[in-house]
Amino acid sequence: MKAPLVRGALAASAVAHLHKEFVEILRMPDIQRRHAEVGAEIIASTPEQYHAYLKSELAKFAKRVKAAGIKAAAGG
Repeated sequence: MKAPLVRGALAASAVAHLHKEFVEILRMPDIQRRHAEVGAEIIASTPEQYHAYLKSELAKFAKRVKAAGIKAAAGG
């Protein structure tokens, strides 16, 4: 999974502009071809959809870490 991440304090208009630019790039035939060559799938979801996905993934892995008893190293 590769996706650009920005600070939460970034203005909604800036997020919308970045999203529009990234989607245009991802639609370029050369970019699509390069991804297909390595078996990568392009998913151009909205920032809101990606936020929801990240939130669900963090919750899922937090549950696993807790169940396994994994703790952060001292000083980390």
